[in-house]
Amino acid sequence: WKEASEGGYTYKYVTNDPTHSRFYKLKNGLTVILSPTKKEPRIQTYIATKAGSKTDPKDHTGLAHYLEHM
Repeated sequence: WKEASEGGYTYKYVTNDPTHSRFYKLKNGLTVILSPTKKEPRIQTYIATKAGSKTDPKDHTGLAHYLEHM
């Protein structure tokens, strides 16, 4: 891993990575990975959590219910 900064943000990256991915760690602990592509003018998003419906309280359905409304 190497570290760099741009626009006031610090990120990590791997040299010779063909996807040119940047790994940012936000102040709240969330890790954001950006992999640019210049072929298409679009964005794609993935959300991964270390939690699931098995651990949700019955009165709060959690992330799956939230994403259902997006």
